Amino acid sequence: MGSIYNFLDGQKFSFVIFFLLIFIVVFYIRYRGLKNYQDNRTVVAQYNPPVGISPVFSRYLITGGRLGGMTGEISISGLQTIMLIDLYEHGALNELKFIDDHTLSYKINPDYKNKILQNEDSAIFLDYLVSKVGKEATLKEEINKKGGNSGDGYAGINLFWSKYWFKDLFNLSTKSGYMKKDSILSYFISWFSVSITFGVFFSMFLMLIPFVGYFIVAIILIPLLLIFGVSILLNMMLQYVFNTNLIFEFISNSLKTHQLLLVFVPFLVFLSWIIIFMILGSSTKKAVTNITPKGKDIILQLKGYMEFLKKTDLDRLSYSINRDSNKNITDTTKDTSFVWLAIFSIAKDKHWDQFYEIHGVK
Repeated sequence: MGSIYNFLDGQKFSFVIFFLLIFIVVFYIRYRGLKNYQDNRTVVAQYNPPVGISPVFSRYLITGGRLGGMTGEISISGLQTIMLIDLYEHGALNELKFIDDHTLSYKINPDYKNKILQNEDSAIFLDYLVSKVGKEATLKEEINKKGGNSGDGYAGINLFWSKYWFKDLFNLSTKSGYMKKDSILSYFISWFSVSITFGVFFSMFLMLIPFVGYFIVAIILIPLLLIFGVSILLNMMLQYVFNTNLIFEFISNSLKTHQLLLVFVPFLVFLSWIIIFMILGSSTKKAVTNITPKGKDIILQLKGYMEFLKKTDLDRLSYSINRDSNKNITDTTKDTSFVWLAIFSIAKDKHWDQFYEIHGVK
């Protein structure tokens, strides 16, 4: 056990402090994410969704801008499909056909510019669709390396999707007063999250590239290097203020009586990284999102509308038909609750069947 004592002795004890600091930062991010979105007000059922935002924009606000990746979340393909369905139900698309489970086609209404789109985010998406893909097209879902459908979106829409999601919706959020601009702390949290998760993994490959690889690794790992520097300073302070040999002896004696723990150290390190990855994956976006009171009001309304749908639409789709002042049908396009059930992840197979039946799109 002397080697263990030697490992912990001197400056190497900084590594122990380093990992403690990592966990402190990770759990701070978790706390900050929960606090940013904390709202103790009671959710009251809402008969209608908030005016002026599409289902996809609603998802952006609820998740703090996080885009898929976690178990149970809507895939990019799912979000894009929901946006197309929403445009179709509001008359901006004349045609929407589901050719198979991973292919669809659409045709934009020639008069789409004069269609009243209540949601600015939908109008932005539609302009991108026309300019980048075309007024009519067949869209096929992206294929992964194994030859299967990845859920990472449709090839045409992916030409502009990242810009739309990360830039346009964020700018619209700040413009509408739902979010504030990112702070310096927000940038550091994002940098730290990338550094401790993907950064560590990719650094192993980048180190194989001479000079340039080392430079990129240094930039990626700057947050970890800063925390490691702090751990060295703390270690020096501990050695100055306390007799740290007592700490080493205690740890060494503990390991002597629990030698089996040494066998599990690699497993515990790996498990810790998985836990860190999951915490940061679910909390980072909310931690860096500066949600405003107005934004919390919108999210509360969305939760209220979800509660209403859970009570009324879980067995059927509700829809309305546009009528004129004399109650005559003026537009046969039916605006259903399907897109909202889908965006709240509560749509079931029977809802899809009803949607197909109502619109005849399959």
